[in-house]
Amino acid sequence: MDEPFASLDALTREELQDLVVRLWDSMAPTMVLVTHNIEEAVFLGRRILVLKHSPNTESIIIENHDSGYSEYRDAPEFVEKCKEVRGIIEGRIDKEKL
Repeated sequence: MDEPFASLDALTREELQDLVVRLWDSMAPTMVLVTHNIEEAVFLGRRILVLKHSPNTESIIIENHDSGYSEYRDAPEFVEKCKEVRGIIEGRIDKEKL
């Protein structure tokens, strides 16, 4: 899916994200979702692939085992994972030290 929720208001976006999680739980399909939204990536992504400026010369994969339940958005772990992803994108966190 290529930015499927990009043009939606915040509440509709969250409702559809929850629907994706429910579909994933019931059907277990393999999904690839492209997004520029860090919070969306952290909420939905079990594994987050961070691509930096092109040419992208290295893969940065962040494991995110807590993703995929509605209450995760309010959990301290969610906030910390968002900070981690942002720090990697901004170059403030060295992925080798994770």
